[in-house]
Amino acid sequence: MAPIDSSTDVVVGWSAIWMTGIVVGVQFVLCYAFFMIKRSNDERNKVFDLYETRQHSLGHRSPPPFQPHWYLKAYQMSDSETLRCVGLDSYMFLRLLRFGARLTALGTGLSIILIPIYSTGTARGN
Repeated sequence: MAPIDSSTDVVVGWSAIWMTGIVVGVQFVLCYAFFMIKRSNDERNKVFDLYETRQHSLGHRSPPPFQPHWYLKAYQMSDSETLRCVGLDSYMFLRLLRFGARLTALGTGLSIILIPIYSTGTARGN
C-alpha cells in the first residue's frame, strides 16, 4: 500500500463562508434600502393600488363534490377559459402548479430510469 501524500490535502476554512455571508448581507441591505427609497418616492403608489382583487365571484367555478375525474376536466380546459373563469391571479397560480407537476413528472421519470442503472453499476470512485 502506497503512503499517503499529505501535500495534496485541501483545507477548507470558515473564512470563505463568512466572507460570502458578509457580501450577501451588504447586497441585501443595499437592495432593501433602494426599494424602500423608491417606494416612498413613488407618488403613483399612494394614489391607487396596483393590484385590484376580483370584485365578484362566479357560482359555477367549483366542481360538484365527489365527482369522479374532475381533475381531468380541469386539466383539459383551455387557457382562455381558465382565465375567464378564475381571474389573472388564480390563472398564474394554476400555471405555476402545472409547471411544477410537469417538472416533478420529468424528475420522477428520470429517476425510474437512472436509479436502477446507478444501483447495478460496477464502477467505483477513488
